[in-house]
Amino acid sequence: ISKRNEIAPYSYKMIKGIDFYNYYLHRIEGYENITFKQEEVVELQETSNEVTVYTLNNSYVADYIFTSLFDYKMAIQQKKYPVLQQHFVGWEIKTKDPIFTYMDFSIPQKGNTRFMYVLPYSNNTALIEYTLFSEKLLPKQEYEEAIKNYIWDRYKCEDYTITDKESGSIPMTAYDFREHHSDRIRYIGTAGGWAKPSTGYTLMSTANKVPQLVHHIKNGKPLKKLKLKNKFWFYDLL
Repeated sequence: ISKRNEIAPYSYKMIKGIDFYNYYLHRIEGYENITFKQEEVVELQETSNEVTVYTLNNSYVADYIFTSLFDYKMAIQQKKYPVLQQHFVGWEIKTKDPIFTYMDFSIPQKGNTRFMYVLPYSNNTALIEYTLFSEKLLPKQEYEEAIKNYIWDRYKCEDYTITDKESGSIPMTAYDFREHHSDRIRYIGTAGGWAKPSTGYTLMSTANKVPQLVHHIKNGKPLKKLKLKNKFWFYDLL
């Protein structure tokens, strides 16, 4: 904001998930020592010497497996740590006039943490996402009604076009998932507890943990002994 009631120009660009995947999958194709296969995994079987990945049509044997396959049962089978979900539905909209300004926690909380995540790309284009931290999801219509009402209540805007939609749910828990690791199977990403418990952010957490994991492997240390929790996990516990 440059002056009161005057909106400064915005210039933001969101990286869409599909663009991120396509970029890195294209880079991976350039490495002869990496093979990418897309199949449905049915089961992992571990022995003292190897791990076998069974898919619907094939099986693959390796010394170690790193898996990001996540199931909510992994987190909710324990009672020591609360498990919330950061769940959301978002509309990317374009308006006739410039209106976008900020993130907004002033909406009704209804017993849990709720906010409108407003990510402007320009003065008249933005992602508006109704986001909650709670145990259970809402019916999809309830998210969309909240977004529609917010656009009118906050901006008095009826003249807009929905150019895209997104939705998702991220587990938020301080449970560390350690008991799921074995000598030859290591869970990574959300399934490894890499989603930050207080925010749900996972991408930067993963970018920080992968080099530690690679260093651990290069030094020939057992996978099960790698501990990635630090003081920030303690802060998240609070």
